[in-house]
Amino acid sequence: MKFNIRSKTIAIDERIREVVESKLSSLAKIIPHDEVIPVDVDLEKDTHHQKGDIYKLDVQFVFKGGKLIRATVDTDSIISAVTEVKKELEVQINKYNKKPEAERKKVAEEEE
Repeated sequence: MKFNIRSKTIAIDERIREVVESKLSSLAKIIPHDEVIPVDVDLEKDTHHQKGDIYKLDVQFVFKGGKLIRATVDTDSIISAVTEVKKELEVQINKYNKKPEAERKKVAEEEE
């Protein structure tokens, strides 16, 4: 998995990059082996007047068949945002993996 980590509102330092890559790279175990995909990670920091700093993490990638997997989380810390996004992505990837192979190919052919 190749990570494209972007942010307009905060500087992505080495610590943030390590946390995101280490937590999300464990998803490679449940992704089909023939899928080599770039993962887009968008991180934003927003300041709410009552809640303080809120971090929005948006992760998305596309399988070869054209299936888009995406998860978005708003929370008060970066680490909890990455953990919650990982849980959401696991659910979506497991649904994709349980879909019969013939059905996945049919969807891919219709999109072409």
